[in-house]
Amino acid sequence: MGMYEGLLRDFAVRTKANLEYIDEAWELQEREGLEDRRVFNVTQLINSCLGMVVFMSENGIAPNIPIQEFCPEMKFITRLDVRNSNRNLNAFLKRFRNAISHCHIEAYGTETDIEGFNLWDGPPNGAINWRIEMNTASIRALALALVGLVEDNYPPNPRR
Repeated sequence: MGMYEGLLRDFAVRTKANLEYIDEAWELQEREGLEDRRVFNVTQLINSCLGMVVFMSENGIAPNIPIQEFCPEMKFITRLDVRNSNRNLNAFLKRFRNAISHCHIEAYGTETDIEGFNLWDGPPNGAINWRIEMNTASIRALALALVGLVEDNYPPNPRR
């Protein structure tokens, strides 16, 4: 593993590379009919997306724009949104991060395929006030859109 030259950009580039690598390995396992999987593409997807969301939030660089303007490929079903958190990317990312970080996430799909996730958030020891349903393709679109934002706006830093 090489040293980070610019943490945010390098993390984003490596996140995309890891997603692509795991997807290739997953497809290879499927073609070979392996019953005992050694890599798990959806697990990597959730980890990658959470990492990007945390880095974006902690660095305060997610644009305050409508979600569909930022990532038109990302779709989700709003089941509950008391605070109108799905109005813009920043508010959505905060809820998305909270849901995953607090294990408020539940997969749906078939016995052999995770199709997506139900995610929810709310105050500690309080009522749930945000709930969405999001498929894996949309989670991937979000992760890659965040990577793209960093790649486009944060050039590599030379080592100092």
